[in-house]
Amino acid sequence: PNNYPVTNSLNGVYSPDPTGVTVLTTSLDRLCVHTRTGCWDIIGEIDAGFQIVPVGEGMGAFTNLAVVNLEGSLYWLGPDGVFARGDRGIPRSLSSPEVTQSGQPLGISGTIDRINLDAADGIVGQFNPTENVIRWWVPLDDSPYNSHVIVYDTQTGAFTLDDCGPVTAAGLVIGVDGRY
Repeated sequence: PNNYPVTNSLNGVYSPDPTGVTVLTTSLDRLCVHTRTGCWDIIGEIDAGFQIVPVGEGMGAFTNLAVVNLEGSLYWLGPDGVFARGDRGIPRSLSSPEVTQSGQPLGISGTIDRINLDAADGIVGQFNPTENVIRWWVPLDDSPYNSHVIVYDTQTGAFTLDDCGPVTAAGLVIGVDGRY
């Protein structure tokens, strides 16, 4: 799966997107492979061999930095939305239009549609354990810069969108007070 382009991929990672594999990451006891349109698992053991198992189309990831591993659960941003997957379950869409019991919309499909696909290779994601939020810095509309940030609150499931200066990388730094 780490051979480019898609036509060189090993035993079944085939994508309608010509970009090929965009992410290869670990989660618990498997490797997870993403293209911009879908995802697969590589499972097995050295002695018994490995196999590539399709997870599904319509749930791809933009880049390796658009995938956040939160203690074995993966959260990622792709052209079809924001997804989460724990253990071996089927990925679930977090960005589909849903409403809370009080009628508050939780989805961000309109924001996902505004991502500049020509600049999406620079998207960056990061989890902040102090605030329990995942941030994805993204280029919206015609901007080539990650000058907006999509924030997902892992406690409430709510999304917010904010402006920011252009971001090309993100990392956690612990402060003197123990907060990140």
